Amino acid sequence: MKFVVMDHGRVIADVSLKSGSTTIGRRKDSDICLDHPAVSGQHAVVWSLDGQTFIRDLVSTNGTSINGSRITKQHLRPGDRVTIGPYDLHYLLETPHMADTSPDQRAPNQCVARHPALFVLSGPASGRRIDLVKPVTHLGKTGQHAGAIVRTADGFRLTGQAGVIRLNGKPLDENGALLNSGDLIDVSEARLQFHVK
Repeated sequence: MKFVVMDHGRVIADVSLKSGSTTIGRRKDSDICLDHPAVSGQHAVVWSLDGQTFIRDLVSTNGTSINGSRITKQHLRPGDRVTIGPYDLHYLLETPHMADTSPDQRAPNQCVARHPALFVLSGPASGRRIDLVKPVTHLGKTGQHAGAIVRTADGFRLTGQAGVIRLNGKPLDENGALLNSGDLIDVSEARLQFHVK
């Protein structure tokens, strides 16, 4: 069971739900931290037990909706869309492939990015979030450098080998390209999305 978190149609996080309770809110100690003024500090709580999942609004200021209808407490079914502030959290059952990521990649307690990050949308590390905290973040498999994201005075520049990296479905120019939030990067069998807010 997991939530795919979207902001204005862009996937920004992929969070597996732990057994028991999972808190959602703006507070940094929330299991799923949604850092936006429209989200209450303690907004909602999710309970997962024996394959059943329920969500309860914690008397939040702006409320919690499921598939467009405001709720106080409700059972979640696969495909349900939970709306909290500007975020849509799509409730999905994980396939065995999705569950293959390591525990630290799947753990909740991650704040939805308010700083530069890459979200792995497909490939072996699907669901992983990579914070861009280093001056250079290398792309590609271990020992097989395909490209890099370089922090510059103007923002973040994607560089890479011709024919190996695609940006928004097109081959990357030999001079690289300055990234914009929401850009899609294809490297080998992996698809990444750059997000900064």
